Amino acid sequence: MKCSKCGKKAERNEKFCSNCGAKLDTLKNRLSITLKKNVILVLIILIIIFFASICVYVSSKYKQPVKQNILSSNSISNSTSNNISTVDYKNIDNVDIPIPNGFYYTGGTIDTGVVISDNKNDLNAGTSTDLLGNQFVWVPCTLEQFIRKDWGRQTELNGSSYKGFSSFYDDESSEEFKALKESIIKYQGFYIGRYEASCKLNGTSQEQTSLVNVTVQCKKSIYTSTLVPNFQQGNNVRSYKTGTLWNGIDYEVAKKYSKNMYKNSSSVYSHLPYGTEWDRILQWLIDSNSKSYNEIVEDSSSWGTYRKIDLTYNSGSYTSTPNNTGENINAVSNNIFDLAGNLNEWTQETLINTKVVRGGNYMLNGSSAPVCYRSYNGLHNAGDTGFRVALFIK
Repeated sequence: MKCSKCGKKAERNEKFCSNCGAKLDTLKNRLSITLKKNVILVLIILIIIFFASICVYVSSKYKQPVKQNILSSNSISNSTSNNISTVDYKNIDNVDIPIPNGFYYTGGTIDTGVVISDNKNDLNAGTSTDLLGNQFVWVPCTLEQFIRKDWGRQTELNGSSYKGFSSFYDDESSEEFKALKESIIKYQGFYIGRYEASCKLNGTSQEQTSLVNVTVQCKKSIYTSTLVPNFQQGNNVRSYKTGTLWNGIDYEVAKKYSKNMYKNSSSVYSHLPYGTEWDRILQWLIDSNSKSYNEIVEDSSSWGTYRKIDLTYNSGSYTSTPNNTGENINAVSNNIFDLAGNLNEWTQETLINTKVVRGGNYMLNGSSAPVCYRSYNGLHNAGDTGFRVALFIK
């Protein structure tokens, strides 16, 4: 070992240089200095890691999530930008009800039926039947409540082969159904047409003349879908009182024009209801004490438009006609008209290769075909069959 100051060789155990008196750099001293340097380095690294962790935590906590586009661009269009809201909220009974852009709250409560209209003049106008716009009723629904329900009232197929509840199904794999579920998760409900679908009477005098003839045929239940193009130009589906009842319509036509009703809307998606939606509506009527279980499952005569016992019986059949939309002021529950009876209503529920209609109709009675009743109707038109439009928020 040499002195670092004068260079004179020194003995191993000497602490000071015998030549110049300088303190010698022993192995113990060198180890001590190295240890101190390492401790300082470790402390610096730990401090850097600590502050980096704080920055990552703060960043993740306050970072705004990007809104997920729940609608497939291939099948369901959603033109609303992620940073533009598609709804306003109306506080009703201490619950915020989403009111889609382009629609206006008219009146009603959660338990009696919140009504909206697409006509601004109906804003806060109440729930009377003289509103001007197309009207829809809010159905509160959580994901847990959005389930198909076996009411024990199903149809027979071909009059002999009974099909139980498990034979009926909704296409839950479709993009539309998935988007509906996502909307229910976000907004806690959906909208159903207040009235059965009706036809818009507008256009030239020639169209008007043709439509008068269609109206007569509708009322006599001999209306065929071959006349549909007379009034299906553009957006002619309506959901308001005393509209020309749209019966005798094929399933695919009903599905198409339900979808087209608000095809240009940036806030809602219109569609033909699924069986799951229908079941939720019925359960909501029970939960809100609007109707009893018996009135839903056993006999809906007291609040529906069904065959009357005093109908004229001619040549083996009853003479009967359906009501126009909202015509029977007693056939209403939670601000929804003609859910029970009047017309069978198309749904997207399936039974083998046929589509299911719900609600019963004016040709039957309320005990044999109560509002919960599932019946098949092929895919083609019948005079006792119509439809109703549902909405979910984008």
